[in-house]
Amino acid sequence: MKKHSTQKAFAIMKERRGKDTIILFHNGDNFEAYEKDAQIIARELGLGIAVREDMMTAIFPQEKQEEYSNLLLDKGYAVCISEMRDIFGNYITDIAIEEDE
Repeated sequence: MKKHSTQKAFAIMKERRGKDTIILFHNGDNFEAYEKDAQIIARELGLGIAVREDMMTAIFPQEKQEEYSNLLLDKGYAVCISEMRDIFGNYITDIAIEEDE
């Protein structure tokens, strides 16, 4: 994802789902969370955080999505899974943005 597109898509999804909802973006064979969401899942799930494209990012394999989502739900967090992807499995930021324009 392009830096500005990732940041804008993240902001739009947070606005739609609520600032307290953790948004997990399906990207390739992984799920990604950004900024505050990355900090929360890193703390709650024992994951590391990397800075990618100037955004704090936590990444985990798609095989862990159900387990990790359930753990977060059990801890009282709201979770939203974003599955808007192209044929290569990459998240499509333009669709998220165009829905509001």
